[in-house]
Amino acid sequence: MNRNFLSRTLKPIFGFCVLAEVIQAQVLQTYVNTGIITSYTNIPQTVVNFTNYGYVEIDIPDPETISLAPPEPFEFYELKNFVNRPGSFPNSGIMYCTPGWRFNYRSISKGTRGLASLFQVENGAAIIGGSRFLVTDDPLPCVMTPAYPSYVIARATNIVVKAGVSRPDWGVSGSLIAGANGLIELTGINVNLDTARLHILPVWQSAMGSQIIFDAENNPIAFIPDLGISDVYWESGVYSDTFPLATRGLWDGTQARTGATRGLGFTLINPMADSYVDALDYLPVALTNIVGSPDNVSSWFVTNVVIPTNIVKGAVFVGIPPGFDVQLGFGPLSYPPLGRDIYVAISTLITNVAACTEDIAYVYIQDTLGPSTDNALLPNNYSCGVVTYRPANYLVSRVPENMGTPGNWGYPDPEFFVSSGLRLLFPDLVGIDTVTNATVTSGLYSAYEPYFDNLVYRPIVTPEVNFSNFPGRIVINATNLSLRQARLRGEGYIKIQAANLISSRATVIDCENIALDLNTTNGNVSIENLVPQEVQRLRGPILLWSAAWSNTAIVIMTNNWLISTNENVEGDVTNYVVTAVPEWITNTVGMRLHTLMVDATGLQRTFPVFVHELMGRGTNIVINDNLTVAQSLLFLGRSLTVNGMLTIPGQVPNLNEFRTTVWTGPRPLEDWVWTNAPNLLYFTNNGVVYIYNNAHFGDDGPRRYEWFYNNGTLTAMSLGVKSAIIFNGGVLNSLSYQKLDADLALLQGGRSFVGSDLTLVGKDFKLDNYTIQVGGTLELAVSNSLLDSGAPANNMITARDGFRMYVKPTYGDLLGTTLTSDAPDYWAVDVFHTWAGEDRGLNPSGYTNNAALGVLKLTSLSPYPLFEFGPAGTRNALYVDVLDISDLGADFTNKLWIDENFVIYYASAVVGFTPPNHPNGEAQLPEEYLDGQFEGRLRWVRDYAGPRSGVAVVVDGKTVYVNQALRNSHVIDSDGDGIPNYYDSTPFGGLSLIAELLPRTNYAAIKGLGSIPPGQLALKWFARTNAIYTIQYSTNLLANQWVTLKVLTNTSPTNCWLGITDDDFGFGSVCRFYRVIENRK
Repeated sequence: MNRNFLSRTLKPIFGFCVLAEVIQAQVLQTYVNTGIITSYTNIPQTVVNFTNYGYVEIDIPDPETISLAPPEPFEFYELKNFVNRPGSFPNSGIMYCTPGWRFNYRSISKGTRGLASLFQVENGAAIIGGSRFLVTDDPLPCVMTPAYPSYVIARATNIVVKAGVSRPDWGVSGSLIAGANGLIELTGINVNLDTARLHILPVWQSAMGSQIIFDAENNPIAFIPDLGISDVYWESGVYSDTFPLATRGLWDGTQARTGATRGLGFTLINPMADSYVDALDYLPVALTNIVGSPDNVSSWFVTNVVIPTNIVKGAVFVGIPPGFDVQLGFGPLSYPPLGRDIYVAISTLITNVAACTEDIAYVYIQDTLGPSTDNALLPNNYSCGVVTYRPANYLVSRVPENMGTPGNWGYPDPEFFVSSGLRLLFPDLVGIDTVTNATVTSGLYSAYEPYFDNLVYRPIVTPEVNFSNFPGRIVINATNLSLRQARLRGEGYIKIQAANLISSRATVIDCENIALDLNTTNGNVSIENLVPQEVQRLRGPILLWSAAWSNTAIVIMTNNWLISTNENVEGDVTNYVVTAVPEWITNTVGMRLHTLMVDATGLQRTFPVFVHELMGRGTNIVINDNLTVAQSLLFLGRSLTVNGMLTIPGQVPNLNEFRTTVWTGPRPLEDWVWTNAPNLLYFTNNGVVYIYNNAHFGDDGPRRYEWFYNNGTLTAMSLGVKSAIIFNGGVLNSLSYQKLDADLALLQGGRSFVGSDLTLVGKDFKLDNYTIQVGGTLELAVSNSLLDSGAPANNMITARDGFRMYVKPTYGDLLGTTLTSDAPDYWAVDVFHTWAGEDRGLNPSGYTNNAALGVLKLTSLSPYPLFEFGPAGTRNALYVDVLDISDLGADFTNKLWIDENFVIYYASAVVGFTPPNHPNGEAQLPEEYLDGQFEGRLRWVRDYAGPRSGVAVVVDGKTVYVNQALRNSHVIDSDGDGIPNYYDSTPFGGLSLIAELLPRTNYAAIKGLGSIPPGQLALKWFARTNAIYTIQYSTNLLANQWVTLKVLTNTSPTNCWLGITDDDFGFGSVCRFYRVIENRK
C-alpha cells in the first residue's frame, strides 16, 4: 500500500470494465476476516453477518467483453449486519476496493435491494472506494474524464460511522472515502455519524497527470488531460512578413507582454521570472587597452577574452494572484542545442476539513517549444464529441513531475530579448550590444488557455442536468440523523435529508453545492454548522503564450586602441610621444530565443456556497448559518428566525461555463412569496436577509402574519409586509416599493430605505429614533394612532416626491419628527403633498391629536421646484412646530403653493434670508414676516410653545413655556406695558424693576416719575392696581439685612408705572442693593 493507491490504479484498456456478479450458491451465516485479503474472490459475496478486523485491498477485474457501462462496486448478497473494526496489526480495519463498495441487503433469489440491519464503521477503520482511470488510444464516443466513478454506498436500518483513520502520509484520512468522481451514499432509519469523516477526495489528490498518445513512429497524435482540466482556447502558428513578432515589446524590466497571436494576449506587471543563457561557440579576442590619455599614452597592455558567438537563451514570466506560490525551473539543454524545457509549478494551500490537513494543490506547466520546435495542435481524447485541442509543446497537469533547475541568468534584464547579454558580462569592454532586427518574421508561437476545475468534469447542460449530477457527491437520507462533530467534504454536491435531525453541534460541512431537507420530532429545526459561507477550492483559467525564434546580435567592443609612436625633436633632444586612436571590434552573435509567459491571476481559492434546495419541516425553524439559496425554498413551519444570513441571490452558478447549450440552466429562485412559507405566522430576523426580487411577508397569501420582527437587515427589490404586529429596530431596505400594513407597528431605532414609494397602513404606528428615506412618495393611511415620544423621538423622514396623508389618525402627533420634502434633481419639478389634519385655526389645540409635525423642512436639488400643499378632504391643515424653508431662499413665494382649502400653521420658522423691518422700523422675525402670506394660508400660531418653538419664562414666580418668537418679538408688547417683548424682562406680566442712575449735570424725565433732579437713583416698575409695594435696600447681601426705604400703593384703577428716587444713594459711597416686594390686597 502506498500514498497514491487511491488515485494511481491506471490500466491501459480498450473498453470499460464491469463487475461480474459471482453469486455463490450457499449463503454463509457469519464471516470474520482477521487477516489480509488482496483478491475479491477471497471475500464471500453471499454472507449474512460480515465482520472485518483485517485489511482488504481488492480490484474488480476487467470484463471479458467490452461494455460502455462503468464498473459496478462490489456488492454483498443476503447481508444483514456489517461491522468494520481495526484489528491487532497495522492497517487493519481498512477495506479498499476499486471501484468501491455497496452495503445493503440484496436477495440472492429476487435480486431486489433493501435495508440491511446494521452498517458499522468504528474508530480506526475506514471504507474506501478507489478510483480507476480509463486510458485509451482511441477517442471515446462521450467520455469526459478518464476517472471512473468510485462508490461507498450503505443502506441499513442502523448506520454507525465513527472518526475513521488518519494517515495523510498514505493519502488516507476519513471514515468513508471515495475518489473525486465518487459517490458516498447513506440511507437508513437510525444514522449516527457523530465524529464521522465522509471524504470525497479533492481532484488534486486524485490526479493522474496528463499523458501523450504516440503513433507507431513515436509521433504525438493526441493527449489525455489530467482530471478537471478543460481546453478553452488553443492556437499555434508561425511568424512571417505579414505576421511578425515585435521582440522589443516583450519585456522592459517590469512588464511582460505577449507577442502577436490571433486571439489571446495579456500583460504581466512585475511578474515572477527567471532566465538562462547557454553559450555554444566562442571566439578569442585580444584587446589593447591603454593607461593615460589617448594623446599621451603612458603604457598599454593586451587583454585576452573569449566572446560567445552562438548562444541559446530563454526566459519565463508568471503572474499569480495573492495566496499562491510559484516555482520556476529549466530542463537540460537539448540536442541539437535549441533550448531548454521550461517548468512552472503554481501552488496554494487548501484546507481539507475531512482530513484535517492543509493540502497543496498544484498547477503544473511544461513548455517544450524551445528545444522541440513542435507546436502542432493535439486533439483531446476526452472532449465528449466536441473535439478540443492543446498545442503539442504544452504539458498541463496537476502533478509537478519535473522542476529542473533554476536559471543561470536570474531575473531577466530589460534588454534580454534584444541583446546577447555580453554587455552585462563585459561592461568595460562591450559598448554596443543589440539585435540586428527587433521585429522578426520567422519563428514559432503557441497560445493556450486551460481551465482548472475542482470537478473531474462538468456535465453538458441539458434540462435534465442539475447540480445533483455533479461528480464527487455525498447523499444522506435518514429518519433519525445525528451529525455531532461530523466532518463532510464533498466536491460536487452534498444532500442531507432527515426526518429528525438530532444534532449538528460542531459539524463541519465543506462543499460548494448543498441541498437540505430537515425536520425534527420536537418541531424545532436549527440549521447550524451545516452550511459554510464559502469553501476553499482551486479553480480558474490559465493563459499561456510562448514563442521560439532566432536572431543575430551585433556586439561592438569599444575598449580597443591602435597604438602610434611619434618623434618630437627639440634641439639636440628627441622625445617620443605614444598616442592611441580607438579601433572598435565588431562581432556577430547568433541567438536562439525562447520565452513562456503564464497569466495565472485568474485562479481563485475561495468560492461561495449555494444551497440549491432548502426545506425546513419543523414548527419552529432557526437559521444560524449563512445560507445562499439558489433554486428552491420551502419552510413548512409556523415560526422562522434568522440569526445568520439568508440570501436569495436570483442566480444559479453556471453548471458548465464552456459546454453551453441553448438551455441556460436551472431557473433561479428570485422572490419570497407565500408558497415559500405557506404556514408561516411568526417571522424574526436578527441577521441579514437579502431577496433579489420581490419579498412578500404575509401580504400575498390567504392569511397575514401575526408577528414580523426585524432587528437585523432585510433587503429586497420590493417589500410588502402584512402582519398583526410589525417591529423594526433594524434596516428595511427596498430598491423600489415598500409597504408596511399592521394593526400595531413599532418603528424604533431602525431605518427604512425605499427606492420609490413607502406606504404605512394600519391602526396604530409609533416611531422613535427612526429614520426613513423615500426615493418616491411617503403615503400614510393610519386610522387610530400615529405618534412618537415627543422631542426625544428624533425621527428623521425624507421623501423625494412628497408625502400624502389620506386620513387623520384619531390620536397622536409627530412632534419629535422631522419630515423633509426634498425635491429631486430635475431642472423643474412639481412636488405634491396632501395632509388630513383638521383646521382648528390659530388655536394651540391644533397641535394635539391632529397629526402635527415637529419639523417640516423643504429642500430641493432642483433649481426650479414647486412644493404644492393641498387637503386630503374638503378642507384640511398641517400644523408644524417648526417650518424650515431656508433652502428656498427669498424667492420662496414662487416655490411654494398652498391650496385655498389648506392652511399650514407653524409655531417657529426658519428662512434663508433676512426679513424686512416692520413698518414701525423695528426688526421683524421670520415668524412675523411669514404670517398671513399666501392670502392667509400660512399662519403663525404665536400662542403655541412646542418642543422646538417654546422657551421658558417666569410669570408670577412660576416657570411657563411660551412661544420663543413671541418672546423675542421687537414689535409685539404682550403685557401692554409699552415695552416690546424683546426689551421687556417680564413681557408676559409680573414685576419688572428698572433702575437708572441720573447724571449730575442734567435733569431727566423718567416714565412714572416725571422730571428728576440730577445725582439721584430712580427706581421704577409696572405696578398692578390696588397692590402695595415695599421698597427696601441692603448694603450687605450676605448679612441678609434689609432696610425699608418706602411703602407705596397703586391707587390707580388700572395698572401703571410707579417709582421712587433715593436721594441718599451717593456717588462713591457704599453700594446699595434694592428690592421691591409686592403685596396684593
